[in-house]
Amino acid sequence: MTASAARILVVTDSYPYDAALEATFLEPELPHLVRAFDEVTLVPQRRAGRRATPPTGVAVDESLAELVESTSGSKGTLLRGLRSQRTWIELAGHPRLIRSPAGLRRLLWWSALSGVIRAWAQSGATRDGDPSRTVAYTFWCDAATTGFVEARTSGGPGRVVSRAHGSDLYPGRHRPPHIPHRARTLRGLDGLFPDSAAGAAYVASAFPWFDRSTLERMGVADPGLRSGPSRPGGFAVVSCSRIVPVKRLSLIADAVASAARQRPGVEFTWRHFGDGDANLRRELEEHTRRAFPSNARVALQGYESPAALMSAYSTLPADVFVNASSSEGTPVSLMEAASAAIPLVATAVGGNPEIVTTDSGILVSANPTPDELGDALVRLVDDPSFGRRLAEGSRAIWRDRFDAACNYSAFSARLRALVDSPG
Repeated sequence: MTASAARILVVTDSYPYDAALEATFLEPELPHLVRAFDEVTLVPQRRAGRRATPPTGVAVDESLAELVESTSGSKGTLLRGLRSQRTWIELAGHPRLIRSPAGLRRLLWWSALSGVIRAWAQSGATRDGDPSRTVAYTFWCDAATTGFVEARTSGGPGRVVSRAHGSDLYPGRHRPPHIPHRARTLRGLDGLFPDSAAGAAYVASAFPWFDRSTLERMGVADPGLRSGPSRPGGFAVVSCSRIVPVKRLSLIADAVASAARQRPGVEFTWRHFGDGDANLRRELEEHTRRAFPSNARVALQGYESPAALMSAYSTLPADVFVNASSSEGTPVSLMEAASAAIPLVATAVGGNPEIVTTDSGILVSANPTPDELGDALVRLVDDPSFGRRLAEGSRAIWRDRFDAACNYSAFSARLRALVDSPG
């Protein structure tokens, strides 16, 4: 007997819509899934922002987003969550949530949304396909993961797996520090795949009974280019992120100002790629005007597509890439900089130490002062040969750990094996 088609549902927050900025992560991965599976379907949970064209061979099913939209509404969602049996089961195990409006609201929302997704998965997710040959792969370990886990025993996909990054993995990212239905969700998963060794270690420590978690790093494609240093007398700092508080861009600004004051004969340029809250952007612009000495300037470049960003790295000088985040998963921005052979400076949080080693850059403390971060920049200013060594090491660590072609090919084969294996 010929086996039925092997199918994978890639469940996203919004991709192919760009509200969640998932294209950078998913577009390098999808072609590998296309080669591994007979059918690949994107399933966004919401339709917000501009819609991209997915890679060839990838279908899009927006019916889940339509269902979520039709059942959304703050008051109605919370009432559905309140009526959900799973809410009361969770509260029985975590009674302190009752005293936290934010925690209770998150639980009600999670219970309601996972119920909607369970209903969709039971009724439509395996339409025209064999449930036992279908994998639901949630890109975030969120309420959708809970919903698919609950659906798998009553008509939903036969296999459910999830990646895990930062806020969907660490309870400490939330106030109160709690992720709803976590143990219940893990029990129904065929695999949880943190994208950093730190994440994998956290899962092993927090849930020692869960034996289906494995590190699966993400990656970026070889850009086929290398960045270059500034001309003598100049020093170019680059960064790339959303303009949001967790990225601590004002700390980068203060570090550049500190380095510029220490080396008044050097012209410093800080280029930041990425958009975000308009008010925060204005505050950052005003902050740099106040903080920067006369030998430092800033260029807030705004959002660039991954291709345009890599082109910028090849045409503009980049002596160092800086990440000053207070928390991270494994940032693609650091992988991209490493692939372009840019020396790295980053805080010792999340997956940053897996990219920024003594060979590829300078790792500063998790909560550095501006002078600590500025001193790291000055080391590179004063010793160009040190920067050249780090540039080579940066490129090498990308090749060894974060090459998309290697990582996503192996991960796709692993997911396909779930479909082909019995049980």
